[in-house]
Amino acid sequence: MYDFMLFQHEYPRLYTCLAAYFPDTEGLTEEEVVNNYAEETDPEEIAEAYQEAYQLLHSNNSVALSAIGPLANRYFRDNEEIVAWLHDITTFLSRSLPKS
Repeated sequence: MYDFMLFQHEYPRLYTCLAAYFPDTEGLTEEEVVNNYAEETDPEEIAEAYQEAYQLLHSNNSVALSAIGPLANRYFRDNEEIVAWLHDITTFLSRSLPKS
């Protein structure tokens, strides 16, 4: 089991996105949840959440990845499913980044 306080320390913006916006989202698509997060969040924080998600995707940190399911209230059979889901979330976050 992963220490959620450690996850919050290592990935604070991603933690907020997952723990505050994903539980209890029945009827919404994952993209709609990310859009809701983006509508209520400062653009700088969105960019930080994106960077943290990107970093986690490329870290191969299976222990941290295992925290995502419980945080987001999602069930995944294995880390491969977690990575695919997080990749989608990272893509949706990237679409919410401020245009430069």
